[in-house]
Order: sequence, then C-alpha cells, then structure tokens
Amino acid sequence: MAQHVVEVRNEHNINLAFMECFTSCVLTYLNIRGKDYRKILLDYWNLSYQFKTLLSGKEANQLPLEYFYGLTMTFVKGDEESLRSIIRQGRSAICLCLASRLAFFPPAYLGMEETGFQHSILLYGWDERQNRYLVTDPVVDAVASLSPDEAAHACAIRQGSGEIHYFVLEESEIPFSEPDLKSCLAYCTDRNLTYYRNRRLDKPSPILAENSSGAEKAKAWQAWFNNRHGGIRALEHFQDDLSRSQEWTPRRRNDWIVINTKTISSIRRLRAQVWNAYRDTAGLSDDQVAEGQRQIDGILSAWNTVNLLLLKYKIGQDATAAIAAIRQRTEELKKVELQFLEWLHNAVRERGER
Repeated sequence: MAQHVVEVRNEHNINLAFMECFTSCVLTYLNIRGKDYRKILLDYWNLSYQFKTLLSGKEANQLPLEYFYGLTMTFVKGDEESLRSIIRQGRSAICLCLASRLAFFPPAYLGMEETGFQHSILLYGWDERQNRYLVTDPVVDAVASLSPDEAAHACAIRQGSGEIHYFVLEESEIPFSEPDLKSCLAYCTDRNLTYYRNRRLDKPSPILAENSSGAEKAKAWQAWFNNRHGGIRALEHFQDDLSRSQEWTPRRRNDWIVINTKTISSIRRLRAQVWNAYRDTAGLSDDQVAEGQRQIDGILSAWNTVNLLLLKYKIGQDATAAIAAIRQRTEELKKVELQFLEWLHNAVRERGER
C-alpha cells in the first residue's frame, strides 16, 4: 500500500547546470526530504570526458550519499512493474530515459540525445486515484505525472523493450550518525583532490588506509576504474580529440565544438558553486576567502578563454594556431585547478586546527 507522499512544488527543484540532470535529481530528492543538499557541492569538483564531451561532477556511484545522509542509492535493471512496486512502497527512484519521449519536456531543450546521453527524472510518489507516477524534472523545472505506459515508453532502454534502468533512493539500514563539519570538509577535499589528479594511476585512491576492509578496497578499485577518464585525464582526452579534429568533417568538428562550449559554460557555473559552498560553510578566514576567490576567478577566466578560442577555431581562424592556443590554455587549467584543490585541502585543515 502506498505511503503518504510529500507534496512537491516547483520550488523544490534544484537545477545544478546544463548536462547535470542526474545530480539535479539527487539534490531535488534531498531537498524534498528536508536535507541540506548543499553538502554534495563540497564533494562535486571533478571532470570527465564522455561521448567526446567535457563534463563536470562525479558519477552516480561516486556521490557520498551514505556518508552525508545515511542514504543508499541502488542501481536496478528492472521493468515498469518492478518500478511501480518500489514507488508504491513509498520509495523514490531516478529513472534514465529519453527526454524526447516525455510529453512535458520542452522541445527547445532537446539536443544531446544524438551524442549518446540519457536524461534523468525523479519519480517520488504514486497517485493511487489516477494510477500515475508523480514525477519531477528539475532541469526544466517541471512537476508532472506519467501513466505506467508513458513511463515504460520514456524509460525503455530500447524501443519496444520492457527493460528499464533506475536508481532506488532510500534510508540505509545501517544506523547513521551525521559526520561533523570538520570531518566533512577533510573528507571532501581529500576526494576532490584525489579524483582530480588521477593521472595514469596504477592503483586506487590513497585515501584508503592499510587496514581497510576487502569491501572498501573493492569499492575504491571500482571508483578508480570509473574515473580513469576523469580529472586531469579528461583534459588529456579532450586535447587528443582537439588534435584529431582537424581530420574530421566540418560538421562533425563544429558539432563537437558547440557541445563542448555549452558544457564548459556548465563547468564554470559548477566551479563557482563548489567554491561558494566552501566559502559559506568552511569558516575560512578573511585572508583565505580572498585568496580562494582570487584563484577561482583565475580558473573561471581560463575556462572562458578556452571557450572563446574554441569559437575562433569553429569560424576557421588559423586552425593550427587555434589548436596550439587551446592546448596551452588547457595545460594551464590543469595546473591552476590542481593548485586550487591543493590549497583548499590545506586551508580546511588549517581552519580545523584553529
């Protein structure tokens, strides 16, 4: 029997940035549940390169939901019937889908499906009277409902397939004790720095202690494997494609540039949000805030310059010179971002010792 459903309104929606639909659903779920979703931003500095596209943030299984909130997020390969059973029990799920199959999704926001990316929506309840899923989509600020047939159509992994992929969110069965702020800051700056400088590592994160359990080691190895194209490595893969792009057709090259200029704008927005989360919560000194802001301003300016150079490359201004300039700027980005993460790592420890 369905449990009481919290009334969800548009103001519950948290839209992080372009191409951040999955994590936006996670933050919206936390906000609906009355939890401080901003903690996730403390842990949200990274890069990845997927489907020839630069992206910020971390993968679903890299989000520290259990550490921060005592929540588990379990990936399920199911069908509409299994999904309906879970939602009617009062749990929530983030479903992977095609935005073009959602009646409420504005056509103007479509455009990334052709590159291989899926969309994400949050199913937070079940309307017994109407027999419909209650849905929110923070990317387009929509609170809607879907019939079982509509959900099956939008979320099927293949046209005509009954298989649906989704992540179930629920309270962990393990007793939860919320970590203090000092521990949170140390944990997040460790992770941000380790994931970002993941340069040709031959072993998983050094965060692991020598006495870590087998399960913890297995989880760390999996996180390293998932992040092998992340952090600094993402910029290296981007640089490789940049060099090869001269051999592509003009249309393919232009599409690649357009998509990456959009996602770089998203990266800039998220970099600022992560810094703001630390500035507002970490208790940094005035001098530390000023230094952090100086470094962030430089990082945002560097990303903006890369975007401008990509646009110059797109309109055909001396391709060889444009590629060399973009490579130079991305090399600078590796250094200034790593420098900032190392500085932040040390700054929160100085704060904790005061």
